[in-house]
Amino acid sequence: MKTLLRILTVVLELCIVLAILIWLCSVIVNAETLHTPARRIRVKAYAYCPCKRCCGPSAPRRTKTGQWPKEGRTIAVDVKIIKLGRRVKLYKESKRRDWSVSKALGTFRTEDTGAGIVGNKIDVYMESHKKALEWGVRELVLEVPGRIIKVE
Repeated sequence: MKTLLRILTVVLELCIVLAILIWLCSVIVNAETLHTPARRIRVKAYAYCPCKRCCGPSAPRRTKTGQWPKEGRTIAVDVKIIKLGRRVKLYKESKRRDWSVSKALGTFRTEDTGAGIVGNKIDVYMESHKKALEWGVRELVLEVPGRIIKVE
């Protein structure tokens, strides 16, 4: 009887040690992931539409990512600055530091590129040439959300 009690005590102690080791491993794994902050870039925003004046003889066409462009979703960027396929937010230029009160224009997807889109210039897709002309050129702030990165 004493031997059985001693064996059960050892098994219980081993279970406790194993539970502590599992907990420590989960703490270490969580410490190895970092959340990078959002990056904000001041951009000069132009507009384009599917007409031949804006897109040339290949209009209408699919975007660089293979999608059909859509107003309120598609923007063209310089891939050296922002990768294609990223979701970004556009804000009106604000003199305040508090972005929560800035006027957000919406969430867009970086789906296209353009010959004139170099550096901090973007092209916002519009359905009509009239809307693209009304847009004109605007100074905006583009926010690229942060990412979760695993540190090795």
